[in-house]
Amino acid sequence: MISRKFSVRFLLYLFMLMSLMFFVLCCGSSDDNSSNNNSSTDNNDSNDNAKIYTAFGSWSYNSETNELALHWGMSNFPCNWPEAGTVETKTATITTTQMVWTDSMTWTRSSGNADNPFGQWRTTNEDGKFMLDLRSNGSVDLEGKINECSK
Repeated sequence: MISRKFSVRFLLYLFMLMSLMFFVLCCGSSDDNSSNNNSSTDNNDSNDNAKIYTAFGSWSYNSETNELALHWGMSNFPCNWPEAGTVETKTATITTTQMVWTDSMTWTRSSGNADNPFGQWRTTNEDGKFMLDLRSNGSVDLEGKINECSK
């Protein structure tokens, strides 16, 4: 029969080992060139102060009016965009590789159908680099590597 003292010690060591494994797998190295970094944005920037933020929600598109509606359910962005719990409508001109919003924000993708926003879009502006993923199931993810807020 296994002693109670041994069982408690074994469970304690097991817990510490699992915690260490979780930390290594979850947090990994803070080095931007680490092979454990699975970020969608380009992390080879020279600005080490830039941080990655995310937002999630849903989207819809009206091809007759060229209106793209972004419904943000969650956002941890420090700037004023996007705000969680908001719906924003953008008028968008969409080609096979470019989407231009009327507020002069231009997004690019490798390929797609004109007048169909579905796909992974990227842009860079004075605040940082962004990746917008408009999925066919109506969900949207936004990831941004923010240097600082310009607003």
